[in-house]
Amino acid sequence: MREVHIHIDELVLDGVAEPDPAAFQASLESELRALARGHGGPYPSGHAAHLDGRPVAAPPGGAEVARSVWESIMPSAGPPAAGSGGAR
Repeated sequence: MREVHIHIDELVLDGVAEPDPAAFQASLESELRALARGHGGPYPSGHAAHLDGRPVAAPPGGAEVARSVWESIMPSAGPPAAGSGGAR
């Protein structure tokens, strides 16, 4: 099994007040794990000081934000296929 390490120092959601940060974080982490496990292609190496994700509907859930983060990390992979991560 390949090891994938994703470290997010800060996640900024403009214009959103998250009422349950712990649930949001758990959902985000779970979806990122599912997306990484389901990815069959190569992974880019290195780090980025700043990435911009696509806009998400308000109020965003952790899984939706994770998919946006994933698309910014893996732009060549395109949007995740339906059913590859968590609920859509």
